[in-house]
Amino acid sequence: MPLLPAAAADRRKIALLIAATAFFVADTAAVVSGSFGPGAHDAGPRVVEAPYVPPTTIGPPATVPMTTTTAMATTTTNRAARTGGSPVVGAAAPTSSAGAAPAAPAPPDLSVCPDRACLVLDATALTGGVDHAGAGVNILPSSNADASRLRALGTTMYRSVPAVDSLGQFDWTSWDAAVAAGTPTTLVLSDLWAQTHRGGPPPTPWSNWNNYTNWVTATVQRIVATGQTVNYWDVYNEPGWSGYYSAADYSSMTPADLLQQFLVTYQAVKSVDPGAAIVGPSLGLMAFSPIAPNATTREPDMTTFLDFAAAHHLQLAAVAWHDNGQPPWMLRTDAAGVWSLIRSLPALGSPRMFLDEYGSQRTQPLPGWDVGYLALITDAGIGSAVRSCWDGCTLPTLDGLLTGAGQTTSEYFVRTTYARMSGAMIRTQSNNRYFAALGSISSSGRQVVALVGRLEGCGVESWCQTNWWPGSHAPPPAPVRISVVLPWSTPGVGVQLSYEPFQPGAASSGPLAAAPQQLSVTPDGPGREIATFTIPTFADGSAYDVIVDQG
Repeated sequence: MPLLPAAAADRRKIALLIAATAFFVADTAAVVSGSFGPGAHDAGPRVVEAPYVPPTTIGPPATVPMTTTTAMATTTTNRAARTGGSPVVGAAAPTSSAGAAPAAPAPPDLSVCPDRACLVLDATALTGGVDHAGAGVNILPSSNADASRLRALGTTMYRSVPAVDSLGQFDWTSWDAAVAAGTPTTLVLSDLWAQTHRGGPPPTPWSNWNNYTNWVTATVQRIVATGQTVNYWDVYNEPGWSGYYSAADYSSMTPADLLQQFLVTYQAVKSVDPGAAIVGPSLGLMAFSPIAPNATTREPDMTTFLDFAAAHHLQLAAVAWHDNGQPPWMLRTDAAGVWSLIRSLPALGSPRMFLDEYGSQRTQPLPGWDVGYLALITDAGIGSAVRSCWDGCTLPTLDGLLTGAGQTTSEYFVRTTYARMSGAMIRTQSNNRYFAALGSISSSGRQVVALVGRLEGCGVESWCQTNWWPGSHAPPPAPVRISVVLPWSTPGVGVQLSYEPFQPGAASSGPLAAAPQQLSVTPDGPGREIATFTIPTFADGSAYDVIVDQG
C-alpha cells in the first residue's frame, strides 16, 4: 500500500475496498476456468480485489496446464531479451557429476496423476539466474528497519524515504540499516514532498512549477551531498490517487498534469546527478487504456505514460507499477503487457520492470499464496518486486512477515527458504492450477532448493471466508506427488521436507518437520535420476520447503 501517513493510507485502503465492488468478469472467469497462468490480456483498466468464485468441483482439471511456467522456450527467450544477455544471469550453469552440462530430458508425464496434484521440479532445465527479485519491502522510516532481518531475508529492495522532523532534518536510521544489509534502495520523492508540508495536504506541483522544481533540485543536492546510498529515485507513488492532495485540487487534476510533473522531476534530478536511475510511474491502478476520472484515481494509464516518456526521450531505469489486490497470475499478464509496450518504443532504451507493490490483503498472510506470487514474479522476468504493506506501512512488520510484536510468522520462513536459493532457477510444472512451485539448483549442481504452495481458498477473516471461499466449502487436505528431476546419478539422494502451515497472523518459530512419503529414486538416462515422493495431507494455504542433496 502507499507510503503515506496512516490516515491517508487508510483512506486509500477504503477506496480500494469500494472499488472492489465493480470488477471485470473476464478476470474472475480466468481464475475459475483457466490454468495457473494468464488468459487473454485485458487492455482496459482493472480494479483490485475482484471477488473470487470457487470452482464447482474440486480436483485436477481434465487438461494438464503448466503452472509456474508457460512454454519454457518462450520464457527463457524473454528473460534473456529483457536482460540483454544469457538466460542464466549471474550464475554458472550447473553440471552433472560427470562434469558435462546435462541436456534436458522429457519431464514425467503429468497427465497420469493418481493424487490431487502432481508437480515436477526439473533441475536439468534452467530458466534464468537466481536474482531473488520478489524479496523487496516497503517500510516507512518510523518502522526502524533491522539490518539482520533484511539480511536473513535476502532483501533485494528497500523502498522508503528518510524521516523528516519538525525542523526539516532527515533521519536516515532505517535507511542506513537497509544499506548496511546490502539492500538496494528506492527513494520516493512524492513522499518527501508530502512530509515537507506537514500543515495539511501538499500543494500541487503545477500550482507553482518554479517552487516545485527548486524543491526537487535542492532536495536531491542535499541528499547527494550527504553521501547516502540511493540506488533508484521514484518520482511519485500511485500518482493521481485521492487522499494525497486536497479535495479541490484532486477534482481538477488531470493525467496531463501528472505527466508534466514526471518530466519536470526527471529533468531536475538529472540536472543534479546525470547518472541518477529514475523509475516510474508506479501506477496504483494498472491499466493500458485511459481511465475515466473517478473518486479513486485520476492517474494516466501505462500506454499513455510510456508514449509520453518515449516522446520526451526519458531513459528510465525501470518501468514500475502496482498490482495490489490481484491474484498471482495477473502479475505475469501485466508484465507481458508492459514488456510489449517497451519493445514497441525503442526510444525508451532498455528499462527493467519493477513491481513496487504487489499482493492481496486477503491472501498475503498465507504461505501458499506467497509461493504463488514468487513463482509468477520469477516467470514474468520482473526485475524487482516489493510486497505491499496493508497496515499503513507504519508497523515494524516487514510488510506482514512479522507480527505486530516483531515475532516471525510462517511466511517469514517461506522468505528465508527463498533467500537460500542460489545458482539458476529451474523449470517447474503442475497439473493443478491451485498448486505452484519455484526452485533453484546451486552452481555446483549438487543441491536443489524449492518451495511448493497451495493457493486455493482464503480463510483469514470472516468476510474473506464468505466472499472468497465459504467455510462450508473449504478445501480439505489432499495428497500431492512431487517429482524432482536431478542432473546426477548417485547411490544416495537426501530429501529434506518441512512446511509452513496456514496460521495467518500467528507467530512461528520456524518450519515444521515433515517426512516425504513413498520416496523412490529411479534412473532417468545417463547421469540423471528422478526422486519422487508424496505429501499425503497438503493443507490449503500452506507451503512446503524441499531440499534435495546429492548423496
